[in-house]
This record gives sequence, structure tokens and C-alpha cells, in this order.
Amino acid sequence: MKRLLFHLWYDNDAREAVQFYSTVFKNCQLRHHYMLEDTPSGQVELIGFTLEDLALEALNAGPFFQRNPSISLTLFCQNEQECTQYLHGLTHKILRPLPASFIWPNFALVEDRFGLSWILSIYPEKAPGKIIPCLHFPRDYTQALLQYRQMFQDDRKEPFLGHDLFSMLWIQESPLLLSKGVLEPEVSFTPALSFIYLCQNQQEIDSFYHGFSTDPSGEQCGWILDRFGVSWQIVPDFLFDHPLVIDPFTYQKLNQKILSMKRLEYDSLFKLACHSH
Repeated sequence: MKRLLFHLWYDNDAREAVQFYSTVFKNCQLRHHYMLEDTPSGQVELIGFTLEDLALEALNAGPFFQRNPSISLTLFCQNEQECTQYLHGLTHKILRPLPASFIWPNFALVEDRFGLSWILSIYPEKAPGKIIPCLHFPRDYTQALLQYRQMFQDDRKEPFLGHDLFSMLWIQESPLLLSKGVLEPEVSFTPALSFIYLCQNQQEIDSFYHGFSTDPSGEQCGWILDRFGVSWQIVPDFLFDHPLVIDPFTYQKLNQKILSMKRLEYDSLFKLACHSH
């Protein structure tokens, strides 16, 4: 599995949302499904699934955060027919006037009925990914682009598809888009839309707490906030990419241990994860 996952926070309709996306996308696969007890939100539900080439986690955990268009999923289509099909399947609300043509650099920006926004466009050549998350900045993404490239050691400083509103970086093998001036009016980033980054050891986890996390009071259970307001979950890789499937009982024990931590402890969690095997 790739080391960057997209996380969606729901009140109580995560299962309904995943079912909806499975009807829109032919390539939708369920990875795991856990019910977790005794959390600050009571019983929560975690559903891991894949849309095309993007891994996602959907969490039912109460009405604490609201999704908004601050982060969209960019869907690259092969032709007009495919783009129109997805447009009809996904659109609940149009956020930007529809273009006369969907061929890049033109695009549509819409919102589905679960509050997730989508950029749809036709890219004649092979795009870096079928579905790519895009962070929307109001005026300039230069500082964010520089910090993310430094943090994730991305030296592939390539322009993205010849569009001056967008730029792209790579987080390991996962592409990520940044945009400027696409949303009107501008909206702030929200913890309802966050990124999970899978770390391979404690040293890598610790690195995010030295200059990347900017709000120590908000550090809890692996969650951090960067200087631009984007939420990240910095977690051990085996929690979502374990060579052996973690059974629900062990995952419940892992979650209880995680709830007691601010910065996640790789080795102690790994011992617990392996204990059931």
C-alpha cells in the first residue's frame, strides 16, 4: 500500500457514503471494517476502502467536524463520455460554472451529496493518477509546496500539466495537488478532511514533531496540524498496511492504547499488533 491515505470524518453516514461511491466507481474495494468501542465519541466505525488508485479511510465519529471544499478529489477522465458519466453520478451541487469543454486545463468543480468536492477534467495523456487529492489555497501555495517537498523529500520539481493554477508534488509514490484561487469564496481547511501518513519507524514519526506540527495543544492520538491548517495523522505503517490482518479484538486494544498517546509509539503498538498472531 502507498504511504499516504485520505481520511474522511463523518457524523454517522460513512457506511452510506462508501456504498454510494461503490455505485459510482467500478473500481471500489473494501479493505477493512472495524467497530471500535469506548472512544471519546462512543462507538465509532472505521471503513478502509480504495477508489481506483487512491486509498481512503472513512470514520463515523460524531458531528464534531464538517466537510467542506478545502480539499477536493481530482478525477481525470479519458474522454467526454466518461467525464459526463462521473459528473452525473457525483454532482449534488455545482461549485464553479461548468466549462464548455472538460479537456484540461478546463475542469468542473462539484460537490457530492456527502459534502466531498470533486474536480473533473479530461487529460488526453496518462495522468499521474486517476484520483488525486487537491488542497485549495486562496492566493498562493508556494510556501506550502516548499515545506511539503522538504518534509517528504520530494525533489521532482516538475510543473503540473501546464496549468498555472495548480502544482504537484509527490509524497513517496502518491501525487498531491495544490491549487490557488480556485475556490470563491475561500474556505479554511478542516479536520473532517485529513491525510494519514504511514511511518516505518519511530524516528520517522518523531520527525513530524520538529517544525512540521505547529499546534502542540492539538497533538493527540497521532493527529497534528501544520502551519497552513491542514490536519495529518502520523501513524505506524502496520496499522493500515499489516502483512497479517489485525483481528477486531486486537484492533480494539490498539485503539485504546492509541487514545492514551499524543505521539504514537511505534514499538509498543507493534508488539501489541503482533501479539494476536
